[in-house]
Amino acid sequence: MKVLFVIRSLQRAGAERQLVTLTSGLQARGHNCAVATFYAGGELEAELLAAGVRLLPLGKQGRWDTIAFQRRLVKCVRSEAPDLLHTYLSGANLMAAQLKMLLGGIPLVWGLRASFVDMRAYDRFQRTAYRIEPLAARAADLVICNSQAGRAAAIAMGYPARRITTIENGIDTARFRPSETHRAAIRHSWCIGDGAPFFGIVGRLDPLKDHTSFLHAAALVRKQQPASRFLILGDGGREQRINLTDLAAKLGLTEALHWEPALGAMERIYPALDLRVSASTTEGFSNVIAEAMACGVPCAVTDVGDSALIVGDTGAVAPPSNPEALALAILSVLARRSPALSEAARARIVENYSVERMVLRTEAALADVIDRAKHRKGK
Repeated sequence: MKVLFVIRSLQRAGAERQLVTLTSGLQARGHNCAVATFYAGGELEAELLAAGVRLLPLGKQGRWDTIAFQRRLVKCVRSEAPDLLHTYLSGANLMAAQLKMLLGGIPLVWGLRASFVDMRAYDRFQRTAYRIEPLAARAADLVICNSQAGRAAAIAMGYPARRITTIENGIDTARFRPSETHRAAIRHSWCIGDGAPFFGIVGRLDPLKDHTSFLHAAALVRKQQPASRFLILGDGGREQRINLTDLAAKLGLTEALHWEPALGAMERIYPALDLRVSASTTEGFSNVIAEAMACGVPCAVTDVGDSALIVGDTGAVAPPSNPEALALAILSVLARRSPALSEAARARIVENYSVERMVLRTEAALADVIDRAKHRKGK
């Protein structure tokens, strides 16, 4: 197959990471893959190129660069002449749907990466796009969701159910694995004693990740376990960082809290944790939960998206926006810490969410769309 993927950028984030993993896997299986990006310069571009996947930057100049950008996108697609166009996330999905009549009948597959989203946290432009997506999705030959919750949410919004399938994310369990070496090195560099309970939240500083509830829960846990240390790892807006820093100070967590920007080598960081926490108010399939579990780190998560399904009986689940319940979930997992629990967490990812499984299922789905398109043309 010759497949052209389209995404806004290749910055370091969950959906972008999965696109790189998928295209690299398909390329390794002999398919011809290229990725067109609205914006160039993402941290994951080098990894994509190293896998032999071609990168096609489209040079978008901002939100209001529309007509000229659309022309560049159409020219790119026509020049590539792929068997199939696979777009990722709202912006690329909507743009491709809008331009489908100009793309010469090339089959279109959408990639959805979220579930139920509270759009009050976003601006009017993003809220409008969110509302029109279900209607625009009728232009897609197939919509691939990465979570069961995402599929249910899409159908509830009005997406055409018969065109939606679910293919969960794949985790590189050779990269993400337990490591006593990494655990000791990171804890030593951050001055965290081996016996101190150390847990944290990993992800961008976005209101939907609910770092506020995490900090309140951490304060409650520290009352029970005063030696506890905490991690917040991720980038975000200056105002969000200031607000969270102020809240941590008010809660008396400043000395116990370790801040880190987004890091590329997360396989070195996860093993240092005793527990990974997700306080999100919405998720689809959370890569960072699954990656931590692959490193043998159990998780306490909120019951959003497929988080509870991923964790299974290897962690604990709390309702979203409930710091007291999240604190109890954290304490529950900390009380169960053991080599057996770590092994069970990793085994759950190895058995259910491998990269090979994700690549093969996507390959079959895309091939089916191409075959059906050829059959229609043959008629």
